[in-house]
Amino acid sequence: MLGNTSSSLEIGDLPIVPANMRATVLFANMRAAMRRWKLRIGSWRPKPGSGWELEYRIVRVNLPIMTAVIVLAAIAAVLFYVPAFFLQQTIVYLKNDPSREHRGWGWVFCAELFFSNVISQLVTGQLWSLSTTELQTLVRKDVASSSAAKPTPVPEVESAPAASSTTEADGEAWCVISHVLRMITGNSPNEIMIGTLFLYHLLGVSCFFGLAVTCLFLPMNHFASKEVIGAQNNLIKARNERVALTNEFMAWERSFEKRVLKVRGRELKYQKLNYTIEETVFNEMKFALNAFPETLINMLQVCLAEPLSICLS
Repeated sequence: MLGNTSSSLEIGDLPIVPANMRATVLFANMRAAMRRWKLRIGSWRPKPGSGWELEYRIVRVNLPIMTAVIVLAAIAAVLFYVPAFFLQQTIVYLKNDPSREHRGWGWVFCAELFFSNVISQLVTGQLWSLSTTELQTLVRKDVASSSAAKPTPVPEVESAPAASSTTEADGEAWCVISHVLRMITGNSPNEIMIGTLFLYHLLGVSCFFGLAVTCLFLPMNHFASKEVIGAQNNLIKARNERVALTNEFMAWERSFEKRVLKVRGRELKYQKLNYTIEETVFNEMKFALNAFPETLINMLQVCLAEPLSICLS
């Protein structure tokens, strides 16, 4: 017989998961954390089962890997600008030694430029591996392990799709904490400070005008994010309603078909709105918004720069 005969997938073909990422260990750690750690600031305590208490427990359980992500993010932010520094030193060497009398310094700067790029890429790869592979998986499993037991063991048919979609949405939303933790604590502050220092060294005071214009667009970004979140919530509600209707008994009738198509139309409406906002604001307008501060910096430099004197000989 011609063709491909594929072997069956067995347990030995699957990758070996370390013990700290197995479901039993994560479930036991999260259950122990729910009994051991309670969020309390002075006399204030959050409402039991609230998001603040869940976030506090997730941070306490995953504190070692979160600390590693913060440290790696700070190191990666500094190493991101090290190749630019060595490139600047290489250009200074080429300008100061046009006859190439001291070639040794040129080779030194080239080697530093190469190794700084290699080390930066290696550290960034380890950072992404920790934040996207391990930390996201741990947080997703911790959210599922922290759910309280329901009084009814068998849920209703109408609430099953909604519960499944809500749990999936909560897990995906909590997984963003790895990116937020990396950007807020270690990556963004260091890159802003070092980048501002580079811009001030190259452009002078005019770089602060560009940064000020960039800060003015932060409310627009916040407004667009709120619209995206609202569209996603409405999309999840419409999807849950459509799945619940398709699970109805006797759903093959014409009346159910009209109801399903009506809900499907509303679902496509919010899906189109979500796609439009993300494409127009976050993908298309970002180029224009990034070029606007640079345009103001160039206009300011034109106004403040000294006129050039052209000498014809």
